[in-house]
Amino acid sequence: MKRSTLLPALVAALVATVPTGAAKAAEPRMQDFAWTATIAVDGRDALYVADLPFAVYAGSARQGLADLRVYNGAGENLPYALRSIASPDPRRHESFAVPIFPVWGKPGTEIGSVSVQVKQGRGGTIVNVRSNEPGVAPRRLTGYIVDTSALEERLQALEFDWAEAGDGFTGRVRIERSDDLARWTYVAEGPLIELRHAGHVLTQKRVELKRVKAKYLRVSWRAKQEIPPLTGIRAEPVDAPLETPRGWHTVAGTPGENPGEYLFDLGANAPFDRLRLELPNANTVAPVQFFARVEGRDKWRLVAPATVYRLTQAGQAIVSEDTRIRPMRARYWMVRTDPSRGGLGAGMLQLTVGFVPQQVLFVARGTGPFVLAFGSAKVASAALPVATLVPGYRDDRPLEAARATLGDARAQVREPSAWPEWLELEPGDWKKLALWCVLIVGVALLAWMAWRLTAQMGKETGKPASGGPDADGDKPR
Repeated sequence: MKRSTLLPALVAALVATVPTGAAKAAEPRMQDFAWTATIAVDGRDALYVADLPFAVYAGSARQGLADLRVYNGAGENLPYALRSIASPDPRRHESFAVPIFPVWGKPGTEIGSVSVQVKQGRGGTIVNVRSNEPGVAPRRLTGYIVDTSALEERLQALEFDWAEAGDGFTGRVRIERSDDLARWTYVAEGPLIELRHAGHVLTQKRVELKRVKAKYLRVSWRAKQEIPPLTGIRAEPVDAPLETPRGWHTVAGTPGENPGEYLFDLGANAPFDRLRLELPNANTVAPVQFFARVEGRDKWRLVAPATVYRLTQAGQAIVSEDTRIRPMRARYWMVRTDPSRGGLGAGMLQLTVGFVPQQVLFVARGTGPFVLAFGSAKVASAALPVATLVPGYRDDRPLEAARATLGDARAQVREPSAWPEWLELEPGDWKKLALWCVLIVGVALLAWMAWRLTAQMGKETGKPASGGPDADGDKPR
C-alpha cells in the first residue's frame, strides 16, 4: 500500500468499527427515575386515565412533564399520552319568581317620600307592605318592594312582566338594595318598553344589575312617568361556571430585595391559572402586581395587576376573589405593592395557586401493579398524541376511558455505590463512554502513526542521491 493512501485507509477502518446507533441511549428502566407512584385500577379495561397531582409536577425533572413513563408489573414500558382538560362553558341559571309588594302614595309623590309599614315573617321574608297614608284618593303606584331574601346567589338582572299596556309605554325604573328596609343604596337603572305598530311588538323587560346580593330590592320611577302595574318580577342569578376541579398549593413568601416585594418559590412548573393572596392583616385593601419567571436567573415578567382586600363587615370576613390568568408554567413568583400607599402591613403573605391537573392516559397491557415513574433529567419525552391511543378523539367529547387513581409519590432509594457520583452512569451512558474511549484511542493512534510516517519520509528525502559527489564518501578536491 502506498504511503499516501495509508492514513485514509486507517480512518475508514476505524469509522467502520463504530456500531450503528451506539450513541442512542437505552430505554430507561423504572429504577432510573427518582419518583414512582402506584396507579390503582378497577377492572380489566384497555384504557385508563388518571389526574396528575401537584407532587408529579414537583418531582418532574423536565419541563412539561417530559420525563414520565408508565410501567406494568413486569417492568414493561407502556404507551401513554398526556391530556389537558378543557374548561367547560358557564352554566346558565334559571330565573326565579320573587315576591313583590306594591307601594302606593299621593299623586305626584315618589317612593322615597312614602312612609310604609312592612310586616316580616320568619327568616326575614316580607308578609305585607302597607302605606301609612290610608284613605288617600286617588292613589298612585309609586313602586315595588321585592323580597329576594330567599336567594343565596348574586343577581345579574331583573326581568319584569306586566299586563298588556294598550298602545304601549316607555319608562325608566330605578333599582335600590337594602338589608334592613330602612337604608337604601342605588344599584342600577334601565328602561322598560312596550311599543306596538302594524302588528309588531317591541318590548324591553330586562334590567341588568351589578352582581348584587341583597335581602330586598326597591323598584321605582319618577313621578311624571306612568308604569303599568306589574304582574311579576323574576330574579336572574349570576351565571355559575361549571368549575373544573383544581389542584391547590400554598407557599409562604419571603421578603424581596426592595420594600413592598414578596417572593414565592412554588417548587414546580404546573399550569397555574388562579392566584390567591392570603393577607396577614384584616381591613387591608391594596393594588398589587403579580410577576413570574421560569428559572431563578430569568427576568421578572408582569403577569397581572389586581386589587386584593380583606375586610370585616358586620362580623363577616369579605375577601377578594381569585385572580384569573392564562395557564402559565412558572415556578418563581413575586408580588409587588407600593408601601407609600399603605402597603399590606406587617406580617408575611401566603400565595395559594390553583391549576387544572393534566391527565395521563395509558394502555393497560399486561398485569399490575401499574406504576407511574418520573424524575429523570436524562429522559426524553415518549408521550403519544391522545388520538393515537383513542382513534377519532375530540376535545369536545367525553373521553372513553376508565378512571384510575394515582397513589402517593415515593422516592426511590438507590443502593450506595463505591463509584464517585460523577461515574454513576446510566446503562446507555456506559455505551457512549466506551464509544468515546475507542474514538479517542483511535485518534491518538492515528496521530502517532502519522507522526512516525512523516518523520520517516523526512529522513528519506534528506538522504543524498546515488552517484553524487559524496556517493563514495570522498571529499571534493
